[in-house]
Amino acid sequence: MFSASLIVSLLLSLQVMAQGERQQFSQCLRAFMNEKIEQGMSASDFDTAIAAACQQQETAYRTAYIAAAVRAGDRRPMAETDATTEVTDLRANYKELFRGSQAE
Repeated sequence: MFSASLIVSLLLSLQVMAQGERQQFSQCLRAFMNEKIEQGMSASDFDTAIAAACQQQETAYRTAYIAAAVRAGDRRPMAETDATTEVTDLRANYKELFRGSQAE
């Protein structure tokens, strides 16, 4: 069984290998969020809208992440699951940031 520190280390190295695509996806989500803040969108509408935002950048990030994971020895189904988790986490972070901006 792998130790938790080894698993975290492997995930971080995969993020580094797909860093350019991750950064582009994150920048797109930030621009989307900022635009919706300026428009005064509600949090519930934002949650719905962000699910479809930045699809091109998401696809590029998923593809790069999965390729890096497979090159590192992961099985494709696990790499796809990990990529989904990464994308879900990024979107969740921007939902939290959006809500934080409304509290100000």
